[in-house]
Amino acid sequence: FDARAGYRPFRDRLRHAQRSDSPAERRELLIELAARGLELLGKPEAESEPEVTEVYPEELRLVAWEALVETSSRGGLVAEQAKLPEV
Repeated sequence: FDARAGYRPFRDRLRHAQRSDSPAERRELLIELAARGLELLGKPEAESEPEVTEVYPEELRLVAWEALVETSSRGGLVAEQAKLPEV
């Protein structure tokens, strides 16, 4: 949405409303922001059931593969799960 005309002023008004200390001012800013959001983004779409698509095995295509193996002490290959990085 950043490339749409009017998006930057929309984000600026949102930041201004978030920084407002007065509940009355924040309310007025958010009402104006909601109206501008409708103009910019359009009305919300009604929720609908997710579309289900059947996929058959022959339609699948492998796009990436990573071999996670190491050599055992006996000279054979042993599968190993990838370790998560420590945080």
